[in-house]
Amino acid sequence: MRRGKFFVELAKHKGFNLKQLSKETDLPYSTLQSMIKRDFYNASINKMIDICNVIDIRVEDLYEKDLNEDYLKKLIQKDEPGTFVLENVLIEFIENDLSGLVTFLEDHSKFTSQLFHISNNILEEDKKMLLIYLEQALKLTRKIKYNR
Repeated sequence: MRRGKFFVELAKHKGFNLKQLSKETDLPYSTLQSMIKRDFYNASINKMIDICNVIDIRVEDLYEKDLNEDYLKKLIQKDEPGTFVLENVLIEFIENDLSGLVTFLEDHSKFTSQLFHISNNILEEDKKMLLIYLEQALKLTRKIKYNR
């Protein structure tokens, strides 16, 4: 099952519809819909933690390999709350954000992360310096990800 569909089913079983989730997380309804439609690809870790807290699951629960009916039932019956985020899930979010920042600084395309939503105030020299630091951070993140 796709992550977005799995999430909607889980939220429904936990007693939430998307409008309620939007209100509880202070996310615009359209943003929440878009995140779900894209299976949470490029969603920020902060938003994911907020969303998962509301329906009382861990972020890692949405990143299991087998999102199926059995796993859904297990999460519905789960008693233990938590916001623990596995290292590999966190690294995936960091890698996505760093990649987005590097792309933005390289080609000035529209940036989707919340980290830099206003870029016009950044001087060109600062962008170049930031790009160097971000590329190094991205290399380190990928090294951690693939060398475990």
